[in-house]
Amino acid sequence: MKLGLTICDEIIGMLIQSLEKDEKIMIINGLKQRQIKDAGTCFYRQKDPSSFFRTFGIEAEMTEQNMTDDGVLIFNDEKKLNESIEILKNISIKRNNENIFFIEKLNNFKVFYKFAIASEVDQRELIVSKDKEYYFYDLIERMANRTGEHIPEGDIFHQGFEIPKKIYNHQIYDYLLSSV
Repeated sequence: MKLGLTICDEIIGMLIQSLEKDEKIMIINGLKQRQIKDAGTCFYRQKDPSSFFRTFGIEAEMTEQNMTDDGVLIFNDEKKLNESIEILKNISIKRNNENIFFIEKLNNFKVFYKFAIASEVDQRELIVSKDKEYYFYDLIERMANRTGEHIPEGDIFHQGFEIPKKIYNHQIYDYLLSSV
């Protein structure tokens, strides 16, 4: 981490030194978080997303796994997409019948999915879907416990701009356009 920050510092320093006298620059950090203690939130993901979905009879053309606990299933047929949504709605934890996915149909060919389980799952827990049962940890891994959360604050380094003391993320681009 220290090496990464040192390299970023050197790159930004070189960038600033290369600026012409009246040239403008803005560097924005929109990834600020705060630490939370004992949140009890866990993040899970499939060990092998494509085979996980095939195990339950979901015939996606492609699985785009995102970095955390979500992704997108892409279909070449709307009928397969709708059948898959029904399957996803019925995959649950056996002990309490809690659905394991939040799902959202993005269009006729894409479904967004996100793990809906945030509490710790017992080692003997089963995933069920109609007549199928699998041990949770045979198919899914716990990635991490939540230790932070996003906050609506960030940092802006700027030269050549007059920036208001408070500006919302969604206003920055429009503000830049009006300042050029």
